Amino acid sequence: MDSARTSCARDRGLKRPQHQDYTATRAGRLLDNDVDRAADASGGDVDAEASVLVPSCLLLELLPRDALGNYRGHAASRPYGVRRILGAMPRLSPSDYESVLAVLREAGEVDGAVAFPTPVLEAMRRLIPCDVVTYHESMGGEPAVVSAGEPRGEMPADYRPACKRYWHQDGLAPATGARKVSDLLTRREFHRTELYQYAAGPVGIEDMFRLWLDPEHGSAARLEFDRAQRDFSERDRDVLGVLSPHFAQLHKRALTRRRAALPITSEKLTAREREILALVAGGNTTSMIAAELWISAGTVRKHLDNVFAKLGVHTRAAAVAVAAAREGR
Repeated sequence: MDSARTSCARDRGLKRPQHQDYTATRAGRLLDNDVDRAADASGGDVDAEASVLVPSCLLLELLPRDALGNYRGHAASRPYGVRRILGAMPRLSPSDYESVLAVLREAGEVDGAVAFPTPVLEAMRRLIPCDVVTYHESMGGEPAVVSAGEPRGEMPADYRPACKRYWHQDGLAPATGARKVSDLLTRREFHRTELYQYAAGPVGIEDMFRLWLDPEHGSAARLEFDRAQRDFSERDRDVLGVLSPHFAQLHKRALTRRRAALPITSEKLTAREREILALVAGGNTTSMIAAELWISAGTVRKHLDNVFAKLGVHTRAAAVAVAAAREGR
């Protein structure tokens, strides 16, 4: 029986390490004994469409753990009883799971204030091929904190103002789970938007996956994957679904490190400064804030200068990020 299981692994080009249990996923369920039963019934051959071999050690790395690294809940008492724990896990290939772990290993080594620096984003691009992947921490078309890759087209001079003005037209409001533009808009509908005509179209974006990292608490932190074709697959969505809870934790850890590094200061933002910063976080421009508060644009800029000085930053995006970190979001 053990030789039959080894043969199944060999048929798929998998090298089976010693003392490593394998599980099979059939009809979306991961069952410990399926490989043995299938091998017995078929004389050692298992239909590749019916089951996919996945190393249990890889699957365990994807299970939730506590702060000490121990498996939580059901996994704590039965780490290899994956029937109930992983009943809803997407049907990804062994190589996909290995690539997921490669991204998590890369991200897990980050110890700075930004959760997803360029090397991590490049690892994501290898896992989910795209033209550009960006990490954002503010709303309203503000520049990304970090990006990797190059757009297909030249960025027009008015690209940033167009993003700020029309960013909401893609319909990808904060939500749980990865969603893409093509989930909500047909190609024709997307092409009719000002967002496409003045921003997405010129740089070659035909579709985009967006993954919000903490939508329940109003955080603007998100990852965006851009492509010049509408060919994101459900496999890509499944990969992001597996990564999503881990990315959320990495984001929170980076915020904790950022808060710990903040200088201790007695200066606090005034009510007006907090109000203006909230409007900035909502994607409003200086003129829009001025109109909203019935003050001049110069007054808005002066308040923002004071905010920058108090928070020790130099840009709006950084001010929003630091303020969010202090609030624990």
